[in-house]
Amino acid sequence: MNVPWKKVLLGVGFLVYGLFALDWMSLLEMKVAGLKTAVYLGAFVVSPVFVVLGVWFVRGPQRSVLVPAILVLLLFGFVGPLEYLNRMSPWETQTVIFRHGHLKFLRVEEQVQNVGTFGYRNRTVKVARLAGLFTIPLRYDPLATTAPEWIPVNEDINEANWK
Repeated sequence: MNVPWKKVLLGVGFLVYGLFALDWMSLLEMKVAGLKTAVYLGAFVVSPVFVVLGVWFVRGPQRSVLVPAILVLLLFGFVGPLEYLNRMSPWETQTVIFRHGHLKFLRVEEQVQNVGTFGYRNRTVKVARLAGLFTIPLRYDPLATTAPEWIPVNEDINEANWK
């Protein structure tokens, strides 16, 4: 079985770019630190390679890989390397405040994100958890959690390992 290297490279590239774009726009966030770091570094390291390959070696519709590669390089130049590196760490759950009574994957959490020497960012957000690898952050409205289907739990998770 002979698999062309161009198709494999393009498939991996579009998977990395897709996960990167979803995470950067906070539509789908990666919970596993290793996966998130691999995607962010992969998007940055692979972009120049894709630009070079796309310009000199790839012809036809496969050249569409140039668009996300150039966009990632422009984003890196626009926000700067420090903000790019700070976004690599995942949001970690500190406390589960509410759980939904009917939809077990939906809950309101207090989360922190390690931003290196700048300390931690924190947020309270309603999230939908997907298979332990991904979360979908949703808009949190404190008045909506007064509905009877929201069960207050105040459960300490402490994923950031604070004492």
